[in-house]
Amino acid sequence: MELARIEKCILITYDKEFMYYRYSLDNYIIIIDIHPLIDENVLPEFQTLLKTLDIKLLKDNLIILKQGEIVHKKKKKE
Repeated sequence: MELARIEKCILITYDKEFMYYRYSLDNYIIIIDIHPLIDENVLPEFQTLLKTLDIKLLKDNLIILKQGEIVHKKKKKE
């Protein structure tokens, strides 16, 4: 997470524990919460996310990608 922040990259993870961390404003995180975790389920949802994501939303929100849904959750700030 820290390396992604330093490199100004978006961290994309399946690890839901990231929902409970405290973040600085320059942490950009997308959590994939799709089951079962197979390409046929994840890739179409991720393509939809890429087409619709406003990068500005990542400043204040975690993005949680679910089956058929994109959830914006307010970050717990440091």
